[in-house]
Amino acid sequence: MVKDVTQHGSARAAEQKRRAADRARAYRLRKKVRGVPLARAIDEAVAEAVAFHIAKGGGVNIAGKMLLKTARLILERDGYDPEKAAVAVAARMVLTRDEFSWPDRFPTLKPGKAEHFRETEAGGWTTPLPTVLKHMASI
Repeated sequence: MVKDVTQHGSARAAEQKRRAADRARAYRLRKKVRGVPLARAIDEAVAEAVAFHIAKGGGVNIAGKMLLKTARLILERDGYDPEKAAVAVAARMVLTRDEFSWPDRFPTLKPGKAEHFRETEAGGWTTPLPTVLKHMASI
C-alpha cells in the first residue's frame, strides 16, 4: 500500500487503528485455530467455574485444583484443545504476575504505605486505606 502523504491526521489515525484491529483479529484467529484460549476466555471460564461451584452449594471456599479442572472443562466445552486449555488456565491462575509486586497497586504482595496507593478508577478510595492494608496483611 502506497502511503498517501495528503492524508490528514485524523484519517491517518483511523487507518492506523484499522490496521491494528486487523492485526489483533488475525492474532486471535491464529490462537483459536491452534486451540489456545485467550486471557479473556480463561477469565470467563474461571468466573463461570466459581459461579458453578457456589451454585452447587460449595460456598466460596473452593479448592484450587477443582477450580482449575472445572475451568479447563468449560474451555474444552467451548472448543479449545484440552491440553492447551489446562496449561493456559494453570498459567493464568497460578503464576505470579509482575503487577502483584507493585507496592502502589491493590492487591499487592508487597504493600507499601497508604499514601503511596494509586487513586481508584473513580478517583478516590471509599474504603479507608489503613483498612485496605490491614485486609492485605490478613490474606
